[in-house]
Amino acid sequence: MNKSKITGAYVLGTQISYFALITLLIAWATLLYPPKTVSIEVILVSWLLPLLFALPGIIQKKRYTFAWLQFVNVIYFCHSAWYLTSKTNEFWLAVLEMVIVLINFTFAVLAIRKSGK
Repeated sequence: MNKSKITGAYVLGTQISYFALITLLIAWATLLYPPKTVSIEVILVSWLLPLLFALPGIIQKKRYTFAWLQFVNVIYFCHSAWYLTSKTNEFWLAVLEMVIVLINFTFAVLAIRKSGK
């Protein structure tokens, strides 16, 4: 068995929450609250680029990617915390982002722990 790949329900939960976060960020910037002062492309690149670096490892279920993705999650945790405290009209999106980030963190940690190495 290849120890660098992980399997199980926790992996699926991590993958689903990863793609849910990408979907939320795209919808947020393009459909729900498009930016008024900055181009949508700049927002999308700045919001999605850190997540997209993890895409190959998430798809291939690489244990190492699941681990370092949690450092990237801190960016989105801070992003949602900032919106929770400053943008009242986008509060519900920030709550949803926070929930998705926390779900991703929880499932990834459980998947890594269950894979045991």
